[in-house]
Amino acid sequence: MLWKAHVKVQWDQARQREDADPAILDHEPPTTGPSAAAALKSSLEGAPVSVPTISTDVAIIGAGPIGLELAIACKRAGIDYLHLEKGQIGQTISGFPPQMQFFSSSDRIALAGVPIQTPGQQKCTKEEYLAYLRMLVGQFELQVRTYEPVVRLRREPAGFELLTQPAGGTRRILARRLVLATGGTARPRKLEIPGEELPHVSPCFEDPHRYFQRRLLVIGGR
Repeated sequence: MLWKAHVKVQWDQARQREDADPAILDHEPPTTGPSAAAALKSSLEGAPVSVPTISTDVAIIGAGPIGLELAIACKRAGIDYLHLEKGQIGQTISGFPPQMQFFSSSDRIALAGVPIQTPGQQKCTKEEYLAYLRMLVGQFELQVRTYEPVVRLRREPAGFELLTQPAGGTRRILARRLVLATGGTARPRKLEIPGEELPHVSPCFEDPHRYFQRRLLVIGGR
């Protein structure tokens, strides 16, 4: 399986300027909590945002395989970076079915030159790979800000401004460079039909146990 960072770009309001940069990331998840809403309102009105501010050279969004390998590369190169993840390490992979095996061999999905050890050199399971990712975080002493979703993202003259919403309140981050390493499966392609948001409808195949003795319709797949 080949991992790719998924980046989608759009122009912002400054696109009318001759020096406008098109690398504005289309990332507008809903805000959570009154403090985030107040910060967003203040930011949109051009007023100062009275939240803690952190500056960094590189901001990485997403702590899956690509995000972690990039963080390791930044640390090895001595680059100042900040790593954000809306959930836990390998959040998308954690939603795979239990004991699901990867199609690719372990050497194809290994990261940063660190091999994956599996019994009998079999293909890696979801659980084994999540343990491998956690091991990498510990081995390289990576500082990942888990459960800190980005609720606002916009381009600034010197880089990017991010507003995040961790449990302790809204935080403002200024970064010269930005990498969106959320992965291609983080945003499933939906059908946009009535009923798609009902609780018994899912864009992902999770634990098959939940479908035991139930009528099930599968759309897509290969």
